Amino acid sequence: MPKQHEGDLDSRIEETNEEGTENSEHSSVLPFDEFKKSLGMGATKYTDKQINEIRIVFDRIADAAFDKWLEQRNSGKMAISAD
Repeated sequence: MPKQHEGDLDSRIEETNEEGTENSEHSSVLPFDEFKKSLGMGATKYTDKQINEIRIVFDRIADAAFDKWLEQRNSGKMAISAD
């Protein structure tokens, strides 16, 4: 079963402060500055708060994908490649 996050995405985004960092505990694989840099020149059209909102969404997607992969792996339903 996928892990449950505290609060929904909208409430997590609302907890984002003016500087673009969450007031709540949000652990991300990629620190804010690195995530912002990874967006390249496209990041210039967004505020830090908007960039952090995008980072939160990316983290949630990554969490869901990893949870699904882990679930399939543990259930033995993953196809094994012969490569």
